[in-house]
Amino acid sequence: MVLATLADVLADTGGPPLERLADAVDLLERLLPDARLSPARYRAVVAAPTPGVASALAAVWGAARAEAGGGPGASARDPRADGRGAPARRR
Repeated sequence: MVLATLADVLADTGGPPLERLADAVDLLERLLPDARLSPARYRAVVAAPTPGVASALAAVWGAARAEAGGGPGASARDPRADGRGAPARRR
C-alpha cells in the first residue's frame, strides 16, 4: 500500500526526474511509520520482493523517473537498478 500511494503521488507531481526522486525518498520516509513498517523490514521486503512488491517498486520508479507528463509510457525502472527495483549501490 505504501508503494502504491507513493507511485500515485509521484505520478501527479511535476518537476525534473531528480527532484521527483528526492520527493520519493521524502514521501517514503513519511509513509513507512504510518504503514507500521520499520526501515529494516522495508529493506528486507525490497531485498526479496514478491511479484506484487516488484511490480509496485517498478511503478514507483516509473513515476519518479518519468519526465513531467510522461505518464504510463515512461520507463518503469531506473537503468542503474539492481534488478529488484532499488537503486544500485555504489561500490
